[in-house]
Amino acid sequence: MLKKSCVYQWNWLIGSCVRRLCLVSSLGVFGHVSAEDYLTNYTDEFQPLAAQLFSNPDRLSKDLALLSFESSQQTESAQKYLLLGLANNKLVLPEEALIQIEQGFEQLAALNQPQPWLKHSFNLAKASSFDLIGDSKQALPLVNKALDWAENNSHQRLYIQALVMRGVLYNNLSDSAKALADTQLAYSLAPVNDGFVAKGYIAGFIALVYEYRREAKLSIPYFEEAVAYHREYNRWRDLGDVIYGLGRANRNLGNVDLGHRLIKESVEIARRVNDFQGVGYGLKELASIVIDGGDIEQAEHLYLEALTIFEQSENIFTLSDVLLSLANLEINRDDLQAAEKYLAQVENKIKSDSMNSYLFKLHKYRANIYERRGEFEKAYYHIKEGYPPQLNLLRKQYTEHFEHLKNQFELDKRDSQNRLLQQENIISTNNLEAEKRKSHLLYLLIGLVIVICILLSLILYRAKQSKREFEKLSQIDELTKLPNRRRIMDLLSRQVDFAHRDGVNFSLAVIDMDFFKKINDHLGHSFGDEVLCAFADLCMSSVRKTDILGRIGGEEFLIAFPQTSVIQAKTILDKLRVATELIAKTTKLKDLMTKHQLTVSISIGVAELRHTEMQNELMSRADSALYQAKNNGRNRIAIAP
Repeated sequence: MLKKSCVYQWNWLIGSCVRRLCLVSSLGVFGHVSAEDYLTNYTDEFQPLAAQLFSNPDRLSKDLALLSFESSQQTESAQKYLLLGLANNKLVLPEEALIQIEQGFEQLAALNQPQPWLKHSFNLAKASSFDLIGDSKQALPLVNKALDWAENNSHQRLYIQALVMRGVLYNNLSDSAKALADTQLAYSLAPVNDGFVAKGYIAGFIALVYEYRREAKLSIPYFEEAVAYHREYNRWRDLGDVIYGLGRANRNLGNVDLGHRLIKESVEIARRVNDFQGVGYGLKELASIVIDGGDIEQAEHLYLEALTIFEQSENIFTLSDVLLSLANLEINRDDLQAAEKYLAQVENKIKSDSMNSYLFKLHKYRANIYERRGEFEKAYYHIKEGYPPQLNLLRKQYTEHFEHLKNQFELDKRDSQNRLLQQENIISTNNLEAEKRKSHLLYLLIGLVIVICILLSLILYRAKQSKREFEKLSQIDELTKLPNRRRIMDLLSRQVDFAHRDGVNFSLAVIDMDFFKKINDHLGHSFGDEVLCAFADLCMSSVRKTDILGRIGGEEFLIAFPQTSVIQAKTILDKLRVATELIAKTTKLKDLMTKHQLTVSISIGVAELRHTEMQNELMSRADSALYQAKNNGRNRIAIAP
């Protein structure tokens, strides 16, 4: 179990490092602008601002907020939103970045002339945001589209950026061979002397792939090349990242003192440019180092400072990891009550299938707590819930134990035979006793074999049972009992294929609860959960049996209407919208809702499937319609054009 725990920890650490550095791959291209309206680079007005992405994205975000444009200046507004999205990605604020990116797409849609370079730069930025929130699979199609366009239009810089971004995604999806192929191809195409996209820039990503493959020795030369490149061009934000990676690589090779110094330097650089996420990552790594040195108090101080940073940014991945580290620290200090508080916070953060490794640790540490208290039944429950792979390990252990018993029996048998041969020359009367002993050993072996076979059968049965349970849980949203995002997307993909095949209507609605944060802030998350459940029940009673309903995240839901036009779907959805307003009058805390002047309403974006339209395009149009409904005042339905 300890070995498996180390593997999970290693995978998370590499994943977190990748998430910190992957954002550079989605940056725009900088250079001279064509005199034509068809853009292939940023305009002159935005080039100096774009350069700040590499040095101080926090300052860039503030500078961009001061810019305003006329309604006719959609191209300028689009560039502003692109840089805002990239800056928020750099600051590891992917949710805010996605909002800016969607606003940029709206500006692009309003243009009379298409701007494919801007569109695909937005796609790379959006892919980076998806990757930061742990959805690398959804990001891949966006990157591939940008890659195809750049190749077909000979846009080398965008092509290099897309290659690097795809390499990052493959690395996070544990396909290091493809990741290495993409990053090395980008490295071979990149120029040597370039202030923005050069070999030194890409070297950091190749180093990450080698580190993920646990080839720290191979990663160090590339990290060193990246450090030199970022120092030369004063790219302080990125410099902090690659120094952090170089420090980790040296630590993994046993150069602990050098690794410690480098990570401390990365923290100092991050503080200088207000890269609070960089500070948090560095503090977390430093805490791990001082724990190895036995300084538990200093480690706790570092973890708590990192915790404050990750709480402010709502980075649930790093936040969960720090909370788990603090819980483990308290368990080792035998402060089980404090450990439980940290674990309770982690449990509230685990919301998607991309956080299974955190769920594994959560159950492991809870099992440790119950074991220390002597509550072994509860400890067993958490071991069963958090360690499905343990069943395979047990099966292997029992098999090895069986082989050990078998070999031991053969040794005992040969030894008995040798002793019998010796005793035959001395005392013939012992032959009968020797035969009895031999039979006794044989019966014992048979009994042991039967017991082991029963245990193996039980393990196999429990493994299959656990597999079925986990498959079911992986497809159901725990709170509302509706299909989760993973399941609903699978169902949606099939229904879209059926609609195309049969040539029938198909409509899709994306629903978001209005001002849901106010309900949580005023009445608490438990009441917010009650409202979500009430809305889920209302949806189930409102839609038809043939419709597809699921929760795709937070307060966002999705309903698909097979063989239904958008007008028919709107009729159903309008009844649901009106019925939703009654939730505030029927919940058990309706008096509190009235006191705080809170209401429950929904905004809906609905789109009808077009001929040959893909699933993600249909989703994108429904999302755009949802944003339109919100922008038009909420509590309404918007139909995608």
